Amino acid sequence: MSRPSDPDLGTVESALLFLSRDPASLEWLLSRFFPPSTMTGMVSKGGKRKKGRNQPSQALADAVVGSEGIRRSVAEGILSALPVGPLAPEKVLKQHSELMKVECLGASLRKALTGGEEDWTRAKEYIDRWKDMLEEAAEPSRPEKGPAAEEKTPPKEGDGKLQRQFRNLEGRLVEADRERVKLRDSLGREGDRRRRVEEALDEARAKAQEEHLRAAENKRKLEGATRPGEREAALGEEMEGLRKSERMAVKKLILVEEERDDLRACLEDHEKFSSLEEEVVPSFRDRPLIAEENVLAKSLGAAAAEGRAFKVLVVGGGEPQLRHLEKLKEYAEVLGFWADWRMAEYVSWHKHMDKLERDMRTQFDAMVILHWNRTTFTRKCRDICNKVGQKPCITCHYEGFTNLRASLRECLGQLLRRKA
Repeated sequence: MSRPSDPDLGTVESALLFLSRDPASLEWLLSRFFPPSTMTGMVSKGGKRKKGRNQPSQALADAVVGSEGIRRSVAEGILSALPVGPLAPEKVLKQHSELMKVECLGASLRKALTGGEEDWTRAKEYIDRWKDMLEEAAEPSRPEKGPAAEEKTPPKEGDGKLQRQFRNLEGRLVEADRERVKLRDSLGREGDRRRRVEEALDEARAKAQEEHLRAAENKRKLEGATRPGEREAALGEEMEGLRKSERMAVKKLILVEEERDDLRACLEDHEKFSSLEEEVVPSFRDRPLIAEENVLAKSLGAAAAEGRAFKVLVVGGGEPQLRHLEKLKEYAEVLGFWADWRMAEYVSWHKHMDKLERDMRTQFDAMVILHWNRTTFTRKCRDICNKVGQKPCITCHYEGFTNLRASLRECLGQLLRRKA
């Protein structure tokens, strides 16, 4: 007998044999795809069943192992029932499977069953994790005898439009769920960072208190010294050490409190710009610029003819703001300058300072910073712009692209007023 042309069919048959090592998992899988009557009918074609295996899923599990034909029929039924996609994200499957649609879970199970032995092991993990989430296959309903069905009315012209709108809304809902999970993970990381800052602050306070107690104890011991001169010298040396430790502790405390305040403000702004509605910005090529921008465009063109083509770097924001990147490039093309946009790094921004300084020294003539970056990050950016040649550094209070547009006009004006 020839093998089926579908390569996934043979792989699923092998996966069923792999799952038969744990009969309970195989029985659960079969009960989710085949109703009891279907399983009984498939087993009856295979002949005898084992004693004590009265449940349809138990009998079918035994038949899958013992009969190649039944195993192939079961594999075909499973492949026809499982959807092809879209797949559920692996990270969400491990922690929040209950948030995913049944179709996404089924697509992930199909991918695991049609893979290798490692994938089959993951399929068994899915089965153990989803036992309380997926219901057993229901018996097909029997058609009731009754009067002849009424003649179907032709669909209205608006039904097709409503169906397209429904599918569009359903796709947007799935995308919103993914975005919500991503934002929740991001806020979780920021919360962990905030807790670490609080712990460091408590540790600094504890060390300061410990130093104070140690100084008091040393003072008490030195009061019993026989020679006043030795006692005074020892106290002076100890006092100098304590003052140095105190200065270090105060500096650390100030830095930790500054980090804490920056992080709190960053979290508040993160929640704010994540909730902003998406702004629709019309094309700049299909409408005239304002008078100030026309003047800027002429000046920029004259500067470019002299070899002074300006490049501006925008730093900050998240995915909702980065959607305006194409509008930024279009605006730059119309006015006659070059621009780039980099998202903000809220956790480990200090790792990127060296690269930012190199880029500002060699590639960019000015920088625009969105206001919801950390205070320390903004201060470092201004220091870099001053260090590499007093280049303009504008802070933009970003509520939409209109704010960025105004900040870019100010930035370009400063560049044109600088000496060549």
